[in-house]
Amino acid sequence: MNHQEEQQFYKLLRLSLGLTQEFPVEVDADGWRRLYQTAIRQSLVGVCYHGVCLLPEGSKPPVEIAMQWASEAESIKGLNELLYQEAARNKRAINYQRTAADPRACKHRNHQL
Repeated sequence: MNHQEEQQFYKLLRLSLGLTQEFPVEVDADGWRRLYQTAIRQSLVGVCYHGVCLLPEGSKPPVEIAMQWASEAESIKGLNELLYQEAARNKRAINYQRTAADPRACKHRNHQL
């Protein structure tokens, strides 16, 4: 990645993170492909896709690249939702085990019997 591409990526990242409201860069189709590949390498596809969605119509990547980016971002979103659900199940299981191992909880349960 050359210096100009690096600067383009950082500008897109700043837009994506809400640190700026503008993306004052002209990017051609090859430049968008390189930005997308950089986002993949940096594990920032979902974050950068948010910035792509904020761009005005004339500044967005070509449809083919935008569709690839959207597909990858949605896939990441789906995997994250599954991980969140699994984390919630694990937390409930841990809380249940703590409650079951707590002598005060056992005493309370025995008292009600």
